This record gives sequence, structure tokens and C-alpha cells, in this order.
Amino acid sequence: MQKILKTYYVWPRFPSVSMSGKDCMLSCRHCNRHYLKGMIPAVTDEELLRVCRRFYENNAVGVLLSGGCDRNGKMLNLEKNLSAIKKIKDETGLIIKLHTGFVDEKLAENLKGIIDVASMEMVGDNTTIQEIFGLNATVDDYVETFRNLQN
Repeated sequence: MQKILKTYYVWPRFPSVSMSGKDCMLSCRHCNRHYLKGMIPAVTDEELLRVCRRFYENNAVGVLLSGGCDRNGKMLNLEKNLSAIKKIKDETGLIIKLHTGFVDEKLAENLKGIIDVASMEMVGDNTTIQEIFGLNATVDDYVETFRNLQN
């Protein structure tokens, strides 16, 4: 089976959007909100639709949807923005890459057919998870998210 690897320059054809604006409940030692500062904020459904439609009109091929996390490692505003993400996919056909945060089975099921790429850090050390990422989680929580997304 032949595998195809596609790569894209980030700007202007694959811009990054923060669905939490500059908010992150963790403010962890991993990034301390640093990456959020360079992303275009789009917190509400309306903002997300507006910025992604603008990207599409300016010949973007895709969009990275990212943002800060809650104290449990779930991406802020992801679940409430699902209908907007689906609408973006249906209306524009943009490639949607999502930084997921932790994902349970239900959310993984809801992401099917909406996103093209799920992206998440795979941290293999419990101490790092707790001390660097500031999460009360374990390697098993990361493995569970990967399994949920894979299924």
C-alpha cells in the first residue's frame, strides 16, 4: 500500500485558530499559553465560522483548530463549537486539523467525518504529565484518547 505524505506551510494557506482565545486553565510549564498568542482567536461559533470562511475565500487549504485546555486536559470550547466545525467542513471543504486534548468515546464519535487530522502530544511519563503539563492524569489517559480517536 502506497502512503502519501502531504505537508503545508502554515501561513497563509493553513492558519492556526485558537478556539479558547488566549485562555488556558492549565498555564502549564509546557507552553504557558505561548502558542495561543500567535493564533487567531475565534471563541464562539460565529467567530469560528467567520474566520474560516475568510480563510477559504483567501485560498486556504486548511486550518489548525487548537486552544487552551481545562484542568482535566480537555480543549476549551471544543464540544460547544462542534456544529460550527461541521458547518465549516461542509461549506468549505477545508482540511481540518484539530489539537484535541483528551477525548472520550462520545466526543471521538462526534468528531468522525468532521475533522481530517487529530493531533495530540503523546507524553510517556507520569511525572512529566503532572509536573510539566500540570495535569492530574497518567500515560493511560493519553493512550485512552489515542484509542478513542483511532476507533
